[in-house]
Amino acid sequence: MTPVSWALFALLSGAAVGFSLWIYRRRELSVSGRGLLSALRGATIALVVLLLLDPRLPGSGSLLRRPPSWVLLDGSLSMTVAAPGEPSPWQRARERALELHGAGGRILLFGEGVEVLQPDSLELLGPRASMSRLAPALERAAEFGAPSVVVLSDMRLQDRAAVEERVANLTIPVRFERFAAAVRNAGISEFRVPETAEAEDSLAAEIVVFAEGAAGEDSIPVEVRDGEARVLGSRRVSAPPLGGLARIRMMLPPPRDRGAVRYEVVASLPGDAYAADNRRIGVTMVDPQEGGVVLVSLEPDWEPRFLLPVLEGVTGLEARGFLSLGAAGFLPMRSGAESGSPIEAPALEPRVERADLLVVHGLTGEVPEWLASALEGSRRALVFARDGAGANLAGPSAGPPRSGEWYVSPSLPVSPVAADLAGVAFRDLPPLGDLLEVARAQEQVGTLRVQLQGRGPELPALILVAEDSRRKAVALATGFWRWAFRPGPPRAAYRRLWSAVVGWLFGNEPFAAGSGVRPTRLVVPRGQAISWIASGLEEDTLSLELIRDSTVRLDQAVRVSRDGTFRIPRLPPGEYQYRARDDSGTDVGRGALDVESYSEELLTPPSEPPSFQGGSAGTEGGARAPGRPLRTHPLPYLLIICLLSIEWILRRRQGLR
Repeated sequence: MTPVSWALFALLSGAAVGFSLWIYRRRELSVSGRGLLSALRGATIALVVLLLLDPRLPGSGSLLRRPPSWVLLDGSLSMTVAAPGEPSPWQRARERALELHGAGGRILLFGEGVEVLQPDSLELLGPRASMSRLAPALERAAEFGAPSVVVLSDMRLQDRAAVEERVANLTIPVRFERFAAAVRNAGISEFRVPETAEAEDSLAAEIVVFAEGAAGEDSIPVEVRDGEARVLGSRRVSAPPLGGLARIRMMLPPPRDRGAVRYEVVASLPGDAYAADNRRIGVTMVDPQEGGVVLVSLEPDWEPRFLLPVLEGVTGLEARGFLSLGAAGFLPMRSGAESGSPIEAPALEPRVERADLLVVHGLTGEVPEWLASALEGSRRALVFARDGAGANLAGPSAGPPRSGEWYVSPSLPVSPVAADLAGVAFRDLPPLGDLLEVARAQEQVGTLRVQLQGRGPELPALILVAEDSRRKAVALATGFWRWAFRPGPPRAAYRRLWSAVVGWLFGNEPFAAGSGVRPTRLVVPRGQAISWIASGLEEDTLSLELIRDSTVRLDQAVRVSRDGTFRIPRLPPGEYQYRARDDSGTDVGRGALDVESYSEELLTPPSEPPSFQGGSAGTEGGARAPGRPLRTHPLPYLLIICLLSIEWILRRRQGLR
């Protein structure tokens, strides 16, 4: 600590001792040994103050002696890459880690997370992380009082900027030892095929290739194959420079099958040292029998991110969102996250026309003609109107929006969804935003009523419109997403509201014609847990079986949550067949999914270690002297417990409480 810190400690400790003396002499009963009791309490407070100031202990002395350094070992897949006949960076880094551990160091394995290892584990474990993030490991080492740090890595770090910031701010020395190997590699960073297609249409595939260690004159063969390994298209592309990308657009013949059609792209480079990034998988739904849920947001905000997963879970249908980018088209999204490059309106029109449930968010009078036509002809639509003209397109006549904070009235009007919303504490929900006021003659169809600032007349915020066989729900207020933003009852109210509305929109018709259980994604990235939808099976227990290469890889019972979803741990890469059964043994879902082997490790070029090595590396610099922080040592905590216990025992013996 600095002299100022020691002076502050002395001042606070003196005040603590004086306060303890005053307590025992003025506020407690007069008993013998008051001086000792006040000294014990003052010493306890002084130790707490010292812990808050957190000085560093010297590294000498048998009691306080610490290992000379902590070893941060890179456990990402890129550490396995090596030239033929040469040891991999992992093998060399592991030997170095064992050497440093023999001198007293501790080993942390970093990658996607941080793991403390024993030397025996290094003989059993190998690199398995699909990314390399060093900053969390540096933070953990500093928090646990590492006197110094040695990083063993090939320096293909995904969080390079965060690492440089941490190293510059650390008060301990950090030394990097780079274990790099000459790499010859080509990989596929992106592979896109249309999400849906008609059986007679050709498909446009987009492929992005990267390379390392390949000369510019090298050409990389790229092939697209179907599920039966038939080559559908091929192209040779010149190897891009390190850090560069080569983009390919390839037309594929009309698909031969219906339903989910699997495509695979493969890049081949002689002498390729890393096979994990050579293949990517894409799936296209050909002639889908269901249009699913299609959400089109003309004025995107937070609503689509929260609403889309709810609609997907409630209906069991495939749900897709498309966020307007103006002249740039629409950005696809799925389950609250962007999932592709922008598409043009002509490519979106067939999906909108075929949708089982059409959701239009941010509807105004300036709506594209194709979307207005689809909305008019849709059997089921959920509309979030932004102005009076937009509301009029969906049915009700409304005026301009009125700003303010609109609180939902706890009294529910009579409506088809009133029973489903009974018991919701609407008064405790966050307020809604701008409200469109409809004509009084239409108020009887409102399902929710709101009041400005919670006072005054009640106005409808959500209206149900039924015309012949068509049904529409029109939201006249903004900001429903605020309910979902808060966990607990507000989020549950958000789901109950839209579940009830969707139930009315579908009437007595089933939501999904297909299976009740399916994965949210047919192609799962490597190393990620797999999320599932189990529509209509909420809070049930299912038996899930996954088979790969004719061998059962997973067979377990899973519990479906209240929102109709569940998750299973990550699986090794491969193509799986799944089968789900309920308690009675009846099939409730079966199909196929792929876990990709792709890892983008080599998409990140190796970098040089940070020039500034942190703390006291190379100089005396650093805010504190090197050593172990006091807060990481058990001795002060034991002393505090002992002092408190002794004071309590002596107080009881003297008759004090």
